[in-house]
Amino acid sequence: MPEHSRPGLPPELVSRLTRALQPNWSDVHLVTGQHAATALALGAARQWITQHQIAAAVLAIDTPHAADTLAWLEARALLHHARTPYQGQARANPYGRIPGEAATALLLGPVRPPARSPAWCHVSALATADEPLTFDTEGPCVGAGLSAAAFAALDAAGHAATAIGQLIHDANGEPYRADEFGFTALRLADRLADGWRRISPALATGDLMSASLATQLAIAALHLHQSKQASQRSPAAPAQATLLLASSDQALRAALVLTPAKEA
Repeated sequence: MPEHSRPGLPPELVSRLTRALQPNWSDVHLVTGQHAATALALGAARQWITQHQIAAAVLAIDTPHAADTLAWLEARALLHHARTPYQGQARANPYGRIPGEAATALLLGPVRPPARSPAWCHVSALATADEPLTFDTEGPCVGAGLSAAAFAALDAAGHAATAIGQLIHDANGEPYRADEFGFTALRLADRLADGWRRISPALATGDLMSASLATQLAIAALHLHQSKQASQRSPAAPAQATLLLASSDQALRAALVLTPAKEA
C-alpha cells in the first residue's frame, strides 16, 4: 500500500482494507512504501511459505490520481509537464510521470516437483539494498544500491543465474533512473548473455507508485510463461535468467532473479 504520509490517501484506507481481508486469510501482513516496497512484501511471503509450506498471496494496489497526490508530485517536479523555475522562467519537465493505476495479485508457493507445479516462473532469488543518491540529491545517481541488490540476487541464485538473457528495469524517462540503470548495466556486463535484451514495460514504470514492482513481476512472469513452449521446442538452447530491477523515489532498491518454470 502507499505510505501513510502521502497526501490524498483516505485516513481509513489501510484499516478498512485490513478488516476486509482478515476474515478470509489466516495472516495479513501490511507493507507500505513507494515503488520497490513490494520487495518487502515478497520477503515476508517467502518467510511464511518456508515456515508453513503453503501458498501466500501478495496484493498491490495504487493510483496517484487524487488531487492532493498530484499536487504533491508536481511540487517535487515529478509530474509530466510539471513546471519549475529555471533562470527566471517556468520550465516544463519533459520526463515526468503520466499517472496510471494498478491492482496486481501474485500467488507464490513452495517449490514442488514440476508435475505438481503450475507455476508461470520461479523466483530464484530476491535481494534489496539502499541507494545513497536518489532523485532529490545533487549529482548523478550512480546506481550503487541498485548494483548491490543485483549482485546479491545473482549470488543467491547461484547456477540459475549463470547467464542473464533479460534485464528488466522500471525506467520511465526520468534522468536519475536512466543514470542508475546505465551504471548498473555496465557493472553487470560480464554477467549478461550474448544478445541480452533490456525491457522497460510501459505499464510498469514508476507511474504506478507502490504497485510498480508487483506489476512488473506479474508481467515478467506472464512473458516467461508464454515463452515456455518456445524453449521446449529448442531444448538444446542454454537456460537464461531474467533479472528484474526496481528503483524508487526512496532509497530502497530491489532485484529479483526469475527463471522459467520447468515442465515434467
